Amino acid sequence: MKKIIFQPKDMVAGLLQGFPKKAVAFIPDWYKSMSPFVGDKKKFFWPGDGTTPSAIKKCIPFLDAMTIGYTVYTAAEILVVKDENGIQVHYMHKERKLIDGHPAEQYKGMNIPPEYISEFAFKWQSYWTIKAPKGYSIFFTHPINRMDLPFFTLSGFVDSDSYNAAVNFPFFLRRDFEGIIPIGTPIAQFFPVKREKWVSEVKEFDEKKSLKDLHMPNTFIDFYKKNFWVRKDYS
Repeated sequence: MKKIIFQPKDMVAGLLQGFPKKAVAFIPDWYKSMSPFVGDKKKFFWPGDGTTPSAIKKCIPFLDAMTIGYTVYTAAEILVVKDENGIQVHYMHKERKLIDGHPAEQYKGMNIPPEYISEFAFKWQSYWTIKAPKGYSIFFTHPINRMDLPFFTLSGFVDSDSYNAAVNFPFFLRRDFEGIIPIGTPIAQFFPVKREKWVSEVKEFDEKKSLKDLHMPNTFIDFYKKNFWVRKDYS
């Protein structure tokens, strides 16, 4: 069993900003309320036209991606206001700066979708160091499959077995958003990755293997979950 260590930068930070939690704790309400079958049906049915009755909620890889690893979240409510000075961001966490930024010159040439503010990149400040075991790096990214959030956090890959400082998270805010980002909103998701040397190989078509795969015992629903899925454990 491998251990990942979360440690506050100082005593005040540890009291004011919660430590990262398991990503599974941040499954959104829209996912929980989704029907597992198309047409908003609540139980299995046979569609009759040969198509699958399962909806995306039945897709285990989709859920696995959302729940892999750990999540960093907002330590206070974030108020986004538009006024004559442009976009203003406020919060009531006076003891620590929760949001900083990068001027546009630092990411000049990056192709930013027009629905996000490109004149200025914001940055979530973190006050926790995240230490991975020797030989492991950590992949940080936007909360996976969370297109509903009013911001987009950029990805980064950090050798956290040797890097000893806290990791901050640049993000772009949606132009059409104004209002409150609630406390506890996930802002970045991360998971450890073992650094190993990889080689790639391209093989020729194998008819025998292809036929064998086609004749694998199938099920009406949960084929992947019943035959291939392995439970993940982050605690």
